[in-house]
Amino acid sequence: MIKIATYNLHFGGSKRKHQIAEVLHEIDADVIILTEASNPEVVETFGSELGMQTYIALGRKTSIAALTRSPVKNWAVFDPPRLGRPLLEVYIETMSGQLLTIFGLHLQCHFFKRNEKQRLHELTSYLDYIRGRNCGNHILLGDFNAVAGGDRPSTQQMPLKEKLMLRWEHNRFYRDAIALLQTHRYADCFRSTNPNDDWFTLPVHAPNIRLDYIFATSALAARLQNCQVHTTAATLTASDHFPIYASFDL
Repeated sequence: MIKIATYNLHFGGSKRKHQIAEVLHEIDADVIILTEASNPEVVETFGSELGMQTYIALGRKTSIAALTRSPVKNWAVFDPPRLGRPLLEVYIETMSGQLLTIFGLHLQCHFFKRNEKQRLHELTSYLDYIRGRNCGNHILLGDFNAVAGGDRPSTQQMPLKEKLMLRWEHNRFYRDAIALLQTHRYADCFRSTNPNDDWFTLPVHAPNIRLDYIFATSALAARLQNCQVHTTAATLTASDHFPIYASFDL
């Protein structure tokens, strides 16, 4: 069994290190992808406290980090200058000796149509890179800033800024980015195990939307055991996002 998680640190998490560390201890995952991981010293602190190796991809617009207690065979960063948003690749060996590649990302934010077009551009670049890696079974996870088809965001709970964005777009959520992943036969791990539940990932004090995802290749999704949003008292002060984790029979 291997447990994979993703967590948005919210501007690096420098002022909330102890709270974030508590949440990471609670999750107790084998591999954790951290988004908005802009402070390497903070990431290294988490790695030291958890006894995990750390890998960091510092980008012009966002930064990604990986914490892992699974042995790492190789790692790489895909960071085209035109994007400024790196894709972090970590190739690990599970306790059972199986090999698995994990890709962490953080896509363009906001709900305008132009933002969704940028997310599509970013994802297309990442998927082209991944295909070229010929890595077999893999997981793609992080903060996608995108809405899945069938999800039902609670617009009444949203702050005024988000409501104004939606009003500009005639209250329409664009769902093309997640649809692209599904076209490429990636399984939405949360939706696969929770077909009728909303369980939003942010903001923690008035959850209204799911923007954090774990996607798996179809063969790997067949070994998915569960996928949950982690909501505890500690998460309410650690970040504006809830973490999400998935367990696989590997």
